[in-house]
Amino acid sequence: MLRFDSLLLRSVLALLGLVLVAGPARAANQIESVAIASESAGEVVLDVVYSYEGDQGSNVAISAVMAHDGKASQHYAYRPGRVEPGRHRTRVALSTAQGAPDIFSTNQIEVAMYVGGGAAFLKRQFSFAKTWSRPGAALPGVIRFAELRPRLALQRRPQAELEQIQPLEVLGPPDEAGQAGAIDRRVLPDGSVELHYADGTIRRRFAGGETITRPDGTSSTMLFQNAQPPTPPTAPPDPAHANWLDAENERLLGIIGTLVGHDEQSIQNYLEREGAGRTVYERIEARTQAVGWLVSP
Repeated sequence: MLRFDSLLLRSVLALLGLVLVAGPARAANQIESVAIASESAGEVVLDVVYSYEGDQGSNVAISAVMAHDGKASQHYAYRPGRVEPGRHRTRVALSTAQGAPDIFSTNQIEVAMYVGGGAAFLKRQFSFAKTWSRPGAALPGVIRFAELRPRLALQRRPQAELEQIQPLEVLGPPDEAGQAGAIDRRVLPDGSVELHYADGTIRRRFAGGETITRPDGTSSTMLFQNAQPPTPPTAPPDPAHANWLDAENERLLGIIGTLVGHDEQSIQNYLEREGAGRTVYERIEARTQAVGWLVSP
């Protein structure tokens, strides 16, 4: 009897030792839920709850791509959501790209977790029917009405079907620093844009990505995966069109000036970076991109 009890005790102690050595299991990488934080004719902001165990490094983000019947659209652009180890919430803005048609439709959104500059290592697809339109595009009345319809709540579907993205009914603050308060917008000599937030966060946007520097001095860089916009026309416009295009360029430059608070140094930085060798179409493309960097939160 004593020998049996000793063997049982040793077995229990050995099992406890294995549990102590192994430690608690790490949470698996997971996109837990996706909800609509806000929506307009040309953009959807997604609120994403995720878990990340840190096994892919520190330069990890979440993307969103619009698709139709499983095929990714060529007309999307997104602002990625920052990913940190643990269970958090972040936001991803999915919008129409430069050069997109005035109106087009898709029926799916793919949300993915990826390493900056690399391929996605985790994906989830959702059913999401939407008619997209570029800012300023003239929409037929029936489409304007359709855009006001509320989205259906998230439901568990059979494996053969896609999930439905839900509207966000109760939403806490996004997992992004420095969103509250006035934003100081600047154009740097290299043509990139800096946004200075009230809490000390600095967001620098440049072609193909952005760098976020937090109040504690830590920073992270994310690379965007935007679809390539169409190449500007090479042929010079006729005189009538040239006058309109020049006026449009002046309007865009005026918008840039307003966004940077009419800061002369920022305006000069932009003009020097733009240079004098661009065609009228290339200037419109560059100024539209700069405005997009400046107005994004």
